[in-house]
Amino acid sequence: NNTRSDFTVKSVQDRDISVTVIGTAEAIEKISAENILIEVDTARKTISGDTKVIQGKVVISDDGACWASGKYDVKVTVSAVE
Repeated sequence: NNTRSDFTVKSVQDRDISVTVIGTAEAIEKISAENILIEVDTARKTISGDTKVIQGKVVISDDGACWASGKYDVKVTVSAVE
């Protein structure tokens, strides 16, 4: 997580995101939705207290046999820590 310590970032995605996973049929069979994450880089964005759409990178937590293709936008809310 590279968010500044004085802000929090929360996903407020209002729809499902379809992710294209590439790998062998055997490797794909072994992963589940819990293995697929989308990371957003907030360090390069202007931080303000509102909702933003940020392009994310898909990360698949498996043995490295699968990867994702495509670009994915994620809606997040940025707020100051009180």
